[in-house]
Amino acid sequence: TWQVYIYRMLPFFLAGGLYKKINRRQFEILFLCLFSSCTVSSIVAIYQFLNGNLRPSGLASHYMHLGGYYVIILPIFLAFLLDDISLDWFKYKQNLIIPFTVCIAGFIANNTRGAWITVSIVSIIALFVFGIRKPKKLLCGLIAIALCIGFVVNNQYLFLGVKSITSTTNLSNVERTLI
Repeated sequence: TWQVYIYRMLPFFLAGGLYKKINRRQFEILFLCLFSSCTVSSIVAIYQFLNGNLRPSGLASHYMHLGGYYVIILPIFLAFLLDDISLDWFKYKQNLIIPFTVCIAGFIANNTRGAWITVSIVSIIALFVFGIRKPKKLLCGLIAIALCIGFVVNNQYLFLGVKSITSTTNLSNVERTLI
């Protein structure tokens, strides 16, 4: 239906259409709302996962929609946390660490393996790009990656999901490996 198309494509239209038409304060509010919506959806996905839903969808209609949302939002969120830009509400970056952690937990609980691969690769690249200038950020990022890997390895269901990524008996896994 057309609602699904608008839901999926709206961020791209907003980014292109509002690029030079909004001021700095509106830009800050837009991204704060974007991060807040991701955090709320992540809390719902974590709740669904803890209650036995192995493919939680959060506030999205399908778990793949939430995975696609994470693919777009998490690298932007990480870039804002790592970069030294001077937006007014980024003076308090430590306040964004908790919502980012909640989003990462929701991302892991979402169990969308294609999104896991994409966000992992982009996040590692961003971590090294921004971490070269600040070794402390690089160290914190590597510790966070190690904690996420440890969580996934210790959860039997999530670890089976990681192991299935390399299985070539399923066509979707082959496509996921090519990503």
